[in-house]
Amino acid sequence: NDIIFCMSSWSRDLVWKNTIIPKIENYSFGAFCSALRLNKDTNPYFISYFLQTTTYKNYIRNLWKWWNILNLRNSDLQNLPIPLPPLPTQQKIVFKLDFLFEKLDQAITLTKQNLASIEELNKSILEKIFTECKEKYEKKKLGEVCEIIWWWTPKTEISEYWKDEIVWLSPTDLPEIWEIIEINNSAKKISKLWL
Repeated sequence: NDIIFCMSSWSRDLVWKNTIIPKIENYSFGAFCSALRLNKDTNPYFISYFLQTTTYKNYIRNLWKWWNILNLRNSDLQNLPIPLPPLPTQQKIVFKLDFLFEKLDQAITLTKQNLASIEELNKSILEKIFTECKEKYEKKKLGEVCEIIWWWTPKTEISEYWKDEIVWLSPTDLPEIWEIIEINNSAKKISKLWL
């Protein structure tokens, strides 16, 4: 029941990562990792859960103020303050967290299934309506009912083109598929000079 840490990385997303090794007796790890081997009075799952908290991440972030390369030292982990109840209480907390996270996982799975069902429902509604339209009405080419306009993107290095004057739409401003939203603003704006 060791806990393996990433101790060194250029990435802030990696250097604090850790995981519990519950059932592997013989293993090894790379030069940029370290292992915590806990004593018998400490539940490894309790410590592992604590190491997912904002408290732990803030502790690591405060250390980064003094680092050029993101390194954890063994002493950094040794000096990490941890609220440690008696072992029976640790076990109760782990049991409760296991239960709650299992429920959360179930809710996430159900939400994903519901979203997939909604997407399928949207597709079927659109297909039904426009299949009926195809059967009832004459077809026209899109170019017969509209004018297709295209435009250039102003050069980003010319700051005079990028002022907070005119809405400038890009793909990032467009809604997700199946959404019809009236847009009246944009993330970036251009100047009248560009027009």
